Amino acid sequence: MDNKNFIMPKGQVPTDRLYPISVFGKPKDVDVKNYKIKITGLVKEPIEFKCEDIHKMPSYNAQFDIHCVDGWSYLGATFTGIYPKELFKDVQILDCGKFVMVKSIDGFTTDLPLDFLLSDNVILAYKMGGKDLDIANGYPLRLIVNGKYALIRTQNGW
Repeated sequence: MDNKNFIMPKGQVPTDRLYPISVFGKPKDVDVKNYKIKITGLVKEPIEFKCEDIHKMPSYNAQFDIHCVDGWSYLGATFTGIYPKELFKDVQILDCGKFVMVKSIDGFTTDLPLDFLLSDNVILAYKMGGKDLDIANGYPLRLIVNGKYALIRTQNGW
């Protein structure tokens, strides 16, 4: 962590480690060759991306705090990945498309406003602190949403 002014939400307790993702139990293995991000729904043409496609896109570093609904906060983590707006460059979103449904590899789902997903407050990360994410913390990709409570490992569809 650096000397950034971190904002701790009321009721949160800081932690010095990022707790494993465990809503439905962590996967024992992820088949990266078949792992895909799919953009479907209110779009003119559905599109999908393999991990290797995402790793070829321009990468960025973003320092975001993670606040979990369980009451802990991990402050000042630096993530490397792509901004989801890169995935949407060639996607024609229908006018009525205002929200996205994010589905994790283990079946957890949540929604986000489309304009927030496409902002610089969201990164689709594959590294944290310069190291590849491990399976307990989102490998191969984890959607990090700054300013909202932490989301789970993402896969299969927006």
